[in-house]
Amino acid sequence: MLSRRMFLRGAAVSAALLAFSPATLFSADGPVVRTPKGKVRGMVRDGVDVFLGVPAGKPPYEAGTRLKEAQFVEPWKGVVDCFKQASLPLQGGGVIADGEEGQIGPDGKPLPGKNSRIIVQGGGDCLRMNVWTPGNGQKNCPVLVYIPGGGSMSCDNSEIDGTAFARDGIVVVSIPYRVNVDGFMKIDGVPANLAIRDMIFALKWVRRNIASFGGDPDNVTVMGQSAGSTHIGSLLASPLAKGLFRRAILMSGSHLAQWTPEQADTSSKMLFDYYGIPHTKEGILSLPPEKLLNFRRLLVEKSMDPAWLRYTNGNATLFKPYVDGEVLKKRVVDSVADGAGREVDVMIGSTANEWNYVTVPSGEIDRLTGKDVRTLLDGIGAPASVADAYRANGRGKTDGEVYSAIQSDIIFRVPTNRLLEARHKGGGKTWAYSFDWKSPAFDNKMGAAHWADIPFVFKMVGNDKLAGEIRDYVGDNPPQALADRMHDVWARFIRTGDPGWTPYSLPERKTMSIDDGNWREKSDPWRKERELLILK
Repeated sequence: MLSRRMFLRGAAVSAALLAFSPATLFSADGPVVRTPKGKVRGMVRDGVDVFLGVPAGKPPYEAGTRLKEAQFVEPWKGVVDCFKQASLPLQGGGVIADGEEGQIGPDGKPLPGKNSRIIVQGGGDCLRMNVWTPGNGQKNCPVLVYIPGGGSMSCDNSEIDGTAFARDGIVVVSIPYRVNVDGFMKIDGVPANLAIRDMIFALKWVRRNIASFGGDPDNVTVMGQSAGSTHIGSLLASPLAKGLFRRAILMSGSHLAQWTPEQADTSSKMLFDYYGIPHTKEGILSLPPEKLLNFRRLLVEKSMDPAWLRYTNGNATLFKPYVDGEVLKKRVVDSVADGAGREVDVMIGSTANEWNYVTVPSGEIDRLTGKDVRTLLDGIGAPASVADAYRANGRGKTDGEVYSAIQSDIIFRVPTNRLLEARHKGGGKTWAYSFDWKSPAFDNKMGAAHWADIPFVFKMVGNDKLAGEIRDYVGDNPPQALADRMHDVWARFIRTGDPGWTPYSLPERKTMSIDDGNWREKSDPWRKERELLILK
C-alpha cells in the first residue's frame, strides 16, 4: 500500500535540517572554493563549511535537456553563492488541490481522480550538490556520497545533515537525481535508466571536483537508504559505474526491484494508457506536470491487484530501473553473483520493522484485515498458512501487524538477504547488520521502522535537530549513546572498509544486531522468514 507519507517525508525533514542555527555564517566572508568550473562560496555552520546547491549539471527539464543525459554546467565567472538548497527534481507534493472523487484509499487518504490537480514540487535547476567539508585546509579526506530515497517517485538531497561526518574529517556530498517518469520510464528514443545515469553523472562530478573541497577522489563511499540503497545495487552491477567508488553502504534497499525489458514495456504502456497519450516521447512532453505526476490512483489500484503483485514479485511500484543492456546487463542480484562490484567493500542492512513507517503513522495498521494479508501473500504465490507462521514466530498478533511484518520482508528483508547471498557467491568483502532498536513513537507502535536508523547514523537526534518527522520516527528522547556508536561505526567503515564485526558468509550469515546498548552478532537471524517467503 502507498501512503501520503511516502511523498511528503522529505519536505518536513528538510525544513528541520536546513533551518540555520545561530552558529551559521553566510556572507561575503564565507569560505570560497575554486572548482574546475569556477568559484563557489559557502557558509560556516556548526564549525564546518557547508555549500548548498553547488552547480554540477545543466537544468534537466528545459527544452534542450529534457529526457536527455545530464550535461555538466559551463564554466562561470565570479563567485556563485551556495547558501540555499537547490530546486528538487520534478515530483508531486502528494497534496490534492481539487477534484477529489470521494473514494478513500487503503491508507485512509482520498484517492485523486484523473483530472485532479497535484501540487507540483521542483522541476527547475535541480542537478546541484550539497557539500559538507571539515574546512581548515584539510586535504585528502575520505568522501561520503549520499543517495537519498523516495520510492523512485521523489528525491530530496537535503534529507540528511552531513555536519557530524564533516567534524570527523569526512567530506559529505548529497546528490539529486531525476525520479518517476523522467527518471525511470522506458520511452523509445530516450536514454534508458536516466535516474541511474544521473547518479553516475554525480559520481563523475565528485571525481572531478571533490579534491577542491578537501576530499580524496580515490576514497569514495556511496551510501543510500530505501530507493537510494536499491539504486546503489544498480551502481554495483553497472559497468558504467565501475571505478567511481571504493565502498558502499546499502540501508533498507529493495534489491529485487528491477524490471526485465518486458516488464518495463508493460509498465510504460500502462502509464501511457492511463494518461491517454501516444506511446512516444512527444506524448510525455505534451503533459503539464500536474497531469504527468497524477499517478497515485493507479499506484494504489495496482498495489491491491493480486495479478499485478504476482507480475511484480510483490513490489507493486511502477518506477524501477530496468535491464537495458548498457546501464544494467542483468538483474542486480545476477550481476553481483557473477562478480560485478567485487572490488567494492560493502555493508548491507535493514530495519526489523520496515513497513511500520507506512502503516503506523497512517493508522492503516488498525484497518488492515485478514483479506488484505491473503491478497498480499497471493501476490507472491505464498499460502495463507504463512500468516499463521508469522504469528507463531512472534511477528505480529493482529492482521495489521502481520501484514506489516510480511510486507517488510517482501520489500526489504528478503531482497537484502538475496543481495547478501549474491555477494557471497560473486566475491568481495561484505558485512551485514540489522537495526533492531524499537522506537517509542506512536505509543510504542513504530518499532524499528524504515528510515529510523538514518537520524542515528547522521547524529540528528539531538534536541536542536529533533523536529518535524524526525521525532515521529525516533520519539521524544532517542538514546544519544546509540547515535554516537552508530555514527562512529559508519565513519570507521567509510575510512577503513571494516565496521568491526565478522564479515558475512554462508552458511553462518553473521549479522550484527544493532540495539541500544546491546549490540551482538547473530547467525542467520531471519532464517524463518527467508524460508517462508520465496521471491523470484
